[in-house]
Amino acid sequence: MNCAVKPLADSDFSSHDKRWMRLAGLYAGRAQGHSWPNPAVGCVLVSADNRLIAVGSTQAGGRPHAEAEALLKAEQARKTADLKAGTAYVTLEPCAHKGRGPACADLLVQAGLGRIVYAVEDPDERVNGQGHKRLIKGGLTVQSGLYAAINKTGLSGFLSSRRRGRPFVTTKIATSADGFISAKAGQQTWLTNEQSRRYVHDLRSRVDGLLTGIQTVLVDDPALTCRLPGGRARTPVRLVLDSDLRLPVHSQLVRTIAEGRIITFCAQQADKSAQAALQAAGVEVVRLCCNNGGLDLSEALQWCEQNDLSNLLVEAGTKLNRSLFEAGLLDRLIHLTAPEKINQGVQGLLYEANTASALAFPDDSAYIKVQSGHLSDDQLTIWQKAD
Repeated sequence: MNCAVKPLADSDFSSHDKRWMRLAGLYAGRAQGHSWPNPAVGCVLVSADNRLIAVGSTQAGGRPHAEAEALLKAEQARKTADLKAGTAYVTLEPCAHKGRGPACADLLVQAGLGRIVYAVEDPDERVNGQGHKRLIKGGLTVQSGLYAAINKTGLSGFLSSRRRGRPFVTTKIATSADGFISAKAGQQTWLTNEQSRRYVHDLRSRVDGLLTGIQTVLVDDPALTCRLPGGRARTPVRLVLDSDLRLPVHSQLVRTIAEGRIITFCAQQADKSAQAALQAAGVEVVRLCCNNGGLDLSEALQWCEQNDLSNLLVEAGTKLNRSLFEAGLLDRLIHLTAPEKINQGVQGLLYEANTASALAFPDDSAYIKVQSGHLSDDQLTIWQKAD
């Protein structure tokens, strides 16, 4: 964070400010999964007497930015005069650099607004406090930090990309009440309820890439598409860790390639004829180095970041999840626990005993519990690595 910019606490803002920033956050959520290479941002424009003028979010492919979209809507509604001395609420610091369009900070100054409230500072070296300074130079009152924590969650992929050079990695694990992910090795076991499955499809719609291992593909034959009403177009890029290129061309993944890209990561020495067959079916093949007997996960994640995939959801078995965890590459863990026990089977990520409580991280762990609740009769627990 730029040391010249001092964020305020949530308590420093009015109830009106909080209301409008919550709305901006909702619009940012609408852009998740399809705004990259730009972050998913929301913007709300309000008049000086606290009337809603326009809203915007980052559009598909990253342009227009949320601020430009909201200003355009105000113009189309012939309400630009109502912006004079008004306030813009933005989930991320407005940009200060010119790309395919003007800097958002300049657009907000030109609109005649009197105040800008944004949630999260932008770590991009082209911004990083420069947007804040440009707005102040333009005569606006600028405040930051409102609902920063909650908006950082929505911006997690972008922030990870800029700060660590790799995607933000979330894994989803579903277990029985006694801690098993399946009744038998190599056998698919349905555990969670319909509400939990809809929740997972919503997760898929909000990420750039969905990562799995070849064993999961061979056992479950998943499509890994986003099956929500109207959600087909939001199926993320599907990524398979497949050292020996065993991905079947007749699998559901390959058969649904029209719904989203499929990339398989393989070892340098993987069979070239298998590569040719997959490429003929439309699958992209990326060869990686190996590390500790498997594909180099850090290299795979670096490739993802370099190819505009900043937010990954992992849907895989114990081996891949444990490898990511042990390599320090797992940022968030979503644990869905079904109410039924199955008494025996394959244990999950961290289980040493056959109890659901065994997934709880110790107090000195880098992971903290950030959310818990229920999806019908399934329990939802989310753990996240502390910054």
